[in-house]
Amino acid sequence: KGLAALLAPLCRLLRDEVADALADPSSSLVHLARDWRQLLFPDASDEQFADAYAQTVTFALLLGRSEGADPLTVDNAVAKLGIQHSLLSRALQVLTDLKARQEIAAPLDLLLRVIAAVPPVAFVGPQDPWLYFYEDFLAAYDPDLRKDAGAYYTPVEVVHAQVRLIDHLLTQRLGKPLGFADDDVVTLDPAVGTGTYLLGVIEHALGRVEAEQGEGAVPGQATALGRRLYGFELMVGPYAVAELRVSRALQDRGALLPRGGTHIYLADTLESPNAAQQRMPFFLEPIAEQRKRALKVKRDVPVIVCLGNPPYDRHEAAAV
Repeated sequence: KGLAALLAPLCRLLRDEVADALADPSSSLVHLARDWRQLLFPDASDEQFADAYAQTVTFALLLGRSEGADPLTVDNAVAKLGIQHSLLSRALQVLTDLKARQEIAAPLDLLLRVIAAVPPVAFVGPQDPWLYFYEDFLAAYDPDLRKDAGAYYTPVEVVHAQVRLIDHLLTQRLGKPLGFADDDVVTLDPAVGTGTYLLGVIEHALGRVEAEQGEGAVPGQATALGRRLYGFELMVGPYAVAELRVSRALQDRGALLPRGGTHIYLADTLESPNAAQQRMPFFLEPIAEQRKRALKVKRDVPVIVCLGNPPYDRHEAAAV
């Protein structure tokens, strides 16, 4: 929580610097905003791009540090992320190219210096250090955004109860004896947040496998399960945390991750699966691939279970 409170104003400073730069038509960040819209979110405003930019850079550097980037530099973070987190690696590389870096040098340097001082031990431990991190971060970074995005942590007890109820339906009503671990059960969280629901599924499914088939069956079943878990997330910060947590949870049980990493995508769940795709330069393809894969999931993947805690916004009742 202390780290979240420390990083929030630095991320906000970076966001404001980007927003100021977008007011200048000659800024390289104007071109980056255009590319971001084409690649991922066609309807993103300048304000939304500035926020996405700041959170992407902040969480990419933080994740790069957690993966062992030492000393922490942009290039070292890009290299470490490239192993399993291709989207964040290429996004960080693109968003901090030389021209853009010159325009946001001061807040970027502050972020690098602060994150570089975080000891690697802070990212591991008997309890999940990422469990509440994004909620704490967003509460300090932008409380209104947190409210509008519905970024509130779902208690683990609630998640486990929902997972058990769905597992009961799978085994007792739908003829899937291994529940979530059954070969043809595909699970999607359309608002994955920091991955708590998918982690609940992994824990429950592999617990059943170990109890019924023995410990030796777990790595193979974990590998198969990883291929059948999907998640969509609109906000970069929780997306980065979810990808980290889910990949580590599967690897801790001996899984080999799907080619290209977990099936967690930075995408708009409500975008049409038939939305037009534009060809991108090869250098930008790993970012464009996220949206392409998410659209393919919507069109072609036979999802059996859809679970999660979608964001919501309160609306006043219409006047009669």
